[in-house]
Amino acid sequence: ACDNVLSCSEKVKLNFNVDKDEKAPRILKFKAEGGPKTYELSAKVREPHSGLQKVEFWEETQGKKLATRNVSGNGPKTVEYTYDPDTPKTPYKFYVKVFDKAGNVSTSDTLKRPSDS
Repeated sequence: ACDNVLSCSEKVKLNFNVDKDEKAPRILKFKAEGGPKTYELSAKVREPHSGLQKVEFWEETQGKKLATRNVSGNGPKTVEYTYDPDTPKTPYKFYVKVFDKAGNVSTSDTLKRPSDS
């Protein structure tokens, strides 16, 4: 037996159980309102495991990331972005991506504005 681990020449075996967060964060609600000159985008998100990291707002037609908002905690949290296009070219197709601290990602459905209805 070894009384002092720091000066012990015997091998010491340590076992650790690590739970990895493999669950993607949740997008509880995504809204895109307004237009044609200003659009208000908002996403309500939560991540009860490793915690939230960031939310990205995207426009699909242009393949363009509009903004990134850093978030922390587990949520639910509402994150907002106002999009003011330089030259309005409707329709727009907006979506969000939410990332957690473990590297998991969720992507919302796409919202078309103005809508076809």
